[in-house]
Amino acid sequence: MTGAPARGVDPRELWPRDFGRDGVSGLLTLDRAMRARDISRPDDEDERMALDVLEKLLARVDGRR
Repeated sequence: MTGAPARGVDPRELWPRDFGRDGVSGLLTLDRAMRARDISRPDDEDERMALDVLEKLLARVDGRR
């Protein structure tokens, strides 16, 4: 028996895709995780909307509606 893995491993992956103790570790590659992180970041429009909501909430707290 050689030390070769039973199935091919993509050299771009930094860890094996076996299921970890959390049960989902093997479902996500590093590339997919980085893509999900980049997509989920707020853009400028999201930031403006959040600031507008914050301003309105603070006005309500101060009784300025």
